[in-house]
Amino acid sequence: MLIDLAPGEEMGDHRVSERAVVQIVRGSVELTSEGAETTCGDGVLVVLEPGERHAIRALERSRLLLTLAPWPGLDRDDDAGGDPHKLPVNATEPQLLETG
Repeated sequence: MLIDLAPGEEMGDHRVSERAVVQIVRGSVELTSEGAETTCGDGVLVVLEPGERHAIRALERSRLLLTLAPWPGLDRDDDAGGDPHKLPVNATEPQLLETG
């Protein structure tokens, strides 16, 4: 998902069931996680573990790329049954090539 934030706009304290990978595509944000705050600018990639509480506040006009994986997370009700190792029915998996 692409998320655009105006200066001062925030994604308040929350957590998600999946691993969250956030890349700062443009701008600068303040990220709070595990009680620590850090400033993240262009190109920074942040990985948040499932259930990890966090908040993001834009310091300037910012664009974030958010990826949640595996989808769905453990406490979501769907085709995968909450098993993080089983892919949802609409996912694809690369086939491994046999060698030798």
